[in-house]
Amino acid sequence: MSIYQTPPCPVCGLRSEMTIPAGSLARWRAGEYVQDVFPDMHADDRELLVSGTHPACWDSLFGEEES
Repeated sequence: MSIYQTPPCPVCGLRSEMTIPAGSLARWRAGEYVQDVFPDMHADDRELLVSGTHPACWDSLFGEEES
């Protein structure tokens, strides 16, 4: 497992840390699509991984998802 520090959130500026499998992190960094490398990861967590945007910050930008 690897500890990955996300990019700073474009809304609040804070970074997060995620624990993810080292092999998967290497595959993603090598250019594989995040959804292919982490198919079981929640979309919110994949967005955090890629852009650093926290779910609450995403909602402040775009509103909450409608059901």
